Amino acid sequence: MDHRIRTAHEAEVRFGPVGFCIYCGKCDGKLTDEHIIPDGLGGNLILAESSCVDCARITGQTEQVVLRKYLHNIRGALGIRSKKSTEKLKDFIHTVHVASEKRELDIVPASERSLFMLHAVNTDSHPSLLQGQALTPPQLIYTIVAPDDVEARDGVIDGKFIYGWNGSGDVNPIIRMVMKIAYAYAYAVLPPEEIDTSLSHHILKKPGQDILNVFGALKSSESLLSLHDIQIVKAISWLETEYWLVRLKLFSFMSNAPTYEVVIGRPSQS
Repeated sequence: MDHRIRTAHEAEVRFGPVGFCIYCGKCDGKLTDEHIIPDGLGGNLILAESSCVDCARITGQTEQVVLRKYLHNIRGALGIRSKKSTEKLKDFIHTVHVASEKRELDIVPASERSLFMLHAVNTDSHPSLLQGQALTPPQLIYTIVAPDDVEARDGVIDGKFIYGWNGSGDVNPIIRMVMKIAYAYAYAVLPPEEIDTSLSHHILKKPGQDILNVFGALKSSESLLSLHDIQIVKAISWLETEYWLVRLKLFSFMSNAPTYEVVIGRPSQS
């Protein structure tokens, strides 16, 4: 099962209605529709009547941190805004490490056609539930794609390279947003009884160290002819246990964008 979003804000694809909050289980009161991939990333997959007002506020706040801080510049370069947003894309100041040397780069205007993206990557590992070993915590990685200014970017090769971020950011909002996308997508395509509902605490609160059991981020060299790509597959762990695994690649046309993996539940035994 997979869905490929080719351009921002394509025609809506609706799932549900669910009829209860997928995060806290509440089924009374107002239930809102959930953008599986945020509207601010051009997402068009809608899970109807699936989030209570309180949980929608929490997930929305997390998404705003990621959209306005970590993914601000790439959204600006691609002209992606929320449909209802009056948000003005701002200039962006950034610091990177290039070959272990701290280097201050100039202010990057929002209008510049280079792509800048912060994302979470660990040691190129699958979730530890699958591979049976402890992982190092994810770190923020800064991806720069500068097709019009390759020579001016020290160390950039063929317009694409990955730099280490200076460590001043918090990786948790990105993990929480990825977990939320995977969790909502699972409710769109799987029977509810096959989804691990305990994963919601990683979405509503700061993830604990056990997040590494179910979250992985893989370096990728594959580029796809789409904006975002999400799929759910069956995966076999090192103990030969079968799990449902969501794979997500945001900005999948960028070959160096990571592929996130989230263990989301287990197929029923028939």
